[in-house]
Amino acid sequence: MNVEIAKSGYPSHFFMLLGVWQVLAAIAISVPKAPRIKEWAYAGVVINLIAAGHHHYVTVDGIAKIAIPFVIMLLAIASYLLRPMSRRLPGSMI
Repeated sequence: MNVEIAKSGYPSHFFMLLGVWQVLAAIAISVPKAPRIKEWAYAGVVINLIAAGHHHYVTVDGIAKIAIPFVIMLLAIASYLLRPMSRRLPGSMI
């Protein structure tokens, strides 16, 4: 088992599940249709990255390991805010 996984205290299958969810979210965000699914995919990605940053903070990892999830989260938020109108829910403000 990976040292980082063992240190986290979570079972290894949990990380496999998170990885599958991230791949599914990336696919949902990439597909041109289904704006409602995109909203949920973006939300899931942001929640996951907040939890990852918090986990690194609580386990007293270095500043780089704490900052990386938040930097990636900022990229995800920028992607969400800059998506074309055709990929947004009808009537949404953002």
